[in-house]
Amino acid sequence: MAGLLLGMGLFGFAPMAALSGAALAAPAGVGISPNSIVVEGNRRVEADTVRSYFKPGPNGTLDANSIDAALKSLYATGLFSNVKISRAGDRILVIVVENPTIGRLAVEGNHKIKDEDLKKDLQSKPGGPLSRANIQSDVVRMLDLYKHSGYFDAQIVPKIIEPKPGSNITAVDLVFEVKEGAKLAVRRVIFTGNKAFSETKLRAVIKTGVTNVVSFLLNNDTYDADKIENDRDLLRQFYRDHGYADARISSDGSYDAATKSVTVTFKIDEGSQYRLGAVGLNSNLKSVDPASLTSALRMQAGDTYDAAAVDKTAEDLSIQLAKNGEPFADVVPHVERKPGRQVIDIVYTVQNGKRLYIERIDIHARGIRLFGG
Repeated sequence: MAGLLLGMGLFGFAPMAALSGAALAAPAGVGISPNSIVVEGNRRVEADTVRSYFKPGPNGTLDANSIDAALKSLYATGLFSNVKISRAGDRILVIVVENPTIGRLAVEGNHKIKDEDLKKDLQSKPGGPLSRANIQSDVVRMLDLYKHSGYFDAQIVPKIIEPKPGSNITAVDLVFEVKEGAKLAVRRVIFTGNKAFSETKLRAVIKTGVTNVVSFLLNNDTYDADKIENDRDLLRQFYRDHGYADARISSDGSYDAATKSVTVTFKIDEGSQYRLGAVGLNSNLKSVDPASLTSALRMQAGDTYDAAAVDKTAEDLSIQLAKNGEPFADVVPHVERKPGRQVIDIVYTVQNGKRLYIERIDIHARGIRLFGG
């Protein structure tokens, strides 16, 4: 079987502009009825299905605009490689060339990403039409997966394999040939928008490093989109722990073909730094006196807001409640911003938590010897 590369002229595609122009030039005023639209060239697609894309214009007839809309809709289905619409007396003649059907769909040459991950959500499917638009979108989707994993040099070439001459098979095989290339190194990490903290300070927060003389030991200089996402979370948490409760972090990776490397940029919108206003304790449990828990509070009014300390305080309060005979009590911190004053009020509320029940206890005895007289 011979492999045929997918090209711009695959399946005899005619330029859309030319076909649209032919449709627009069709005479207006053709009425719609089962006999007014003649469909030719179809083998698998029913003629009525083709006719269903022709909608009457404002005057109830097929005018140039409605015929042009039908033409575009028929191409959008992905079922046809060519559609021609013309006038035949008092009827509209629609000549279609159907796209081949896909028999086998395969991905070859991939090692870093599994077949099932690459095939997931593809537009092209076994048994479906072989559509150039679908194939092109499928290639873009798979390349995005490789870029997400750091393989910016990946190449994917779709190939059509025709059935053997003389066989009864009409479907074609679609094979995506993959050349993954090497995973790219991070040459630079840039921070923009940071004012409160230096680049050196922020660089110590993230896990992604740059290529240098010790990177082979640290193994932290390869581009990894999941690692970058984790770095965004680390930076966001770092800012929240230093009072910047509204900090927003985004990232971008730009590929340099000359050096075959990536520059990672973290864009930071710090927002305002908050301090603590009121810090209070409430209890929804009659058995718990909030005043007995004040010693577990880690922060006071006027301190810089610290998200990690807020969570740790809630944990300490839960431990204290358990020691006081309330193992099922939950502590929920309620945070309220006062943006105009750059102040955050916090109230820790003690409430009933979810109780856990033991359904069964199984006791297994091992290594027991019984001695009888």
